[in-house]
Amino acid sequence: MADVQPRPGTAAADPSAVDPARADPAPVAPAPHAPTHAVAPPAGPAPEAARGRRPAPHQLLALVLAVGFVVAGAAGWAVTGGMAWTGHDHSRTLAGFAVNPLHNVVHLAVGLAGLVLWRRPGGVRGYGLLVAVLYGAVLVYGLVAAGRTWDVLNVNRADNLLHLVTVVLGLVVAAWPRPAGRRRGPDVPSPSRNAA
Repeated sequence: MADVQPRPGTAAADPSAVDPARADPAPVAPAPHAPTHAVAPPAGPAPEAARGRRPAPHQLLALVLAVGFVVAGAAGWAVTGGMAWTGHDHSRTLAGFAVNPLHNVVHLAVGLAGLVLWRRPGGVRGYGLLVAVLYGAVLVYGLVAAGRTWDVLNVNRADNLLHLVTVVLGLVVAAWPRPAGRRRGPDVPSPSRNAA
């Protein structure tokens, strides 16, 4: 039987198209322009990973300080009810520490600032510095003003000792070392990673 030639302008019949069992799948090579290495993910932690990270010790210390300030400021109002805003009365103490309404407001303001800032690494360090500087100034003030009639914060020796401890704790929060693996700035991929 003679071979049947296709007429000009028509395609030859593909035998594999007629019989699927005879089809011979050929492997498909990747396109020549496809990348041969994996693309690195964007630098920095994913938001969900950052949310799930445990607080560092200095962040927990800042939180304890903030809660302590808020509690002291709120409890101080029970002691200073009816007292003048800058009253000077050492018989009104909170667990041995002299307070007045202005002193209570300072405690509350510093505590609320800590509750806002303790979670962020930069914020918690700033909060530690704020506590150290502010209570350092209050300590110097208290060393001069304790027992004087013009003492507007109504501080006593116990306050001065507590303020010294507070300065040290603030410095610990502010100066806590950063984790060794954490670097500032974006990650720059090494040349060997991009080599084909």
